Amino acid sequence: MNITSFTITDVGYHYIGLRVLAALATDQREQQIATVSRNVLKYARDNALRLQLPEPRGNFETIGKKVCQELVHFEFAQLVRGGGYQLTAEGNRVLDLLNSKQYRLCERSVREVACTGRILRFAGRS
Repeated sequence: MNITSFTITDVGYHYIGLRVLAALATDQREQQIATVSRNVLKYARDNALRLQLPEPRGNFETIGKKVCQELVHFEFAQLVRGGGYQLTAEGNRVLDLLNSKQYRLCERSVREVACTGRILRFAGRS
């Protein structure tokens, strides 16, 4: 079986992507994607260690691209022609909530977009 698409279920991956894109706003896309991948791998390893689970398999090289694509899909980021990804106003708002430790509002914002945003777009209402 060849899996060509998947959905990220750990919202922590999206938070990592938001923080990386904010910190590396002027860098090229490849560097942003590689940094997201490295940080997600560290996050997954740390979680496995904390929960006393086996270390994650794989190298997580492609996860950075998927995280960035989902941030664009959620309209938290946009791809700048000739450059990398840049956070949108909504992406900056969610990042500000995250940085100010308003985790419930942050999670609600991400889940609202992830769950209802797609349904509304498919229904032609947005």
